[in-house]
Amino acid sequence: MPRVEVVEYSAQRPALPGDPVGDALVLPGRGYGIDHPLLSWTLRMLHEQGWWCTTVRWSVDDVEPAAATPFVEGVAADLYARRRAAGTTLVVAKSLGTLAAGWAARHALPGVWLTPLLGRPEVAQSLAGYPAPALLVGGTRDRFWDPDVAARSAVDVLELPEADHSLLLPGPWEESHDLERTVLAVVAAFAERVLRPDA
Repeated sequence: MPRVEVVEYSAQRPALPGDPVGDALVLPGRGYGIDHPLLSWTLRMLHEQGWWCTTVRWSVDDVEPAAATPFVEGVAADLYARRRAAGTTLVVAKSLGTLAAGWAARHALPGVWLTPLLGRPEVAQSLAGYPAPALLVGGTRDRFWDPDVAARSAVDVLELPEADHSLLLPGPWEESHDLERTVLAVVAAFAERVLRPDA
């Protein structure tokens, strides 16, 4: 039985009353949770931009592949129902969490899709005609990445040469650290444009 714990993210400072109004729904991967570097820093960055961040810690090892998309979409719908603000909603998903792409497309929600499962037809089809601003991030050494599907998508694409499914490089750790900073900067710029489109 999968276990899902909803987490209202808070960093060193609470969101301030004058902060922009927006909700970020963050869906982690199967084995890459919100305490892993990329998602941990993404949550902090989004929070500092002014997003209310709602995410999950989940144990999903016993979710069958055929049931994975309905499961992830159900979690996304639950987070969406918990929104605290009346403004923009942004979906940020990693790996397994990207199975919510179809749900997000049906709601026309902006999305950041980190290492998406492009081999799953429902993900590829959702991104091909995505109806809202979106950013797709993946590495060429990721077995779930398909450059042809990414190129045919209707979204912005950041393809990272030699990066794997954790967006790590095979060389010295400093190179992976620098790559992560690059990804975070691109995600931050995208999220800022979504939150403040007239800025």
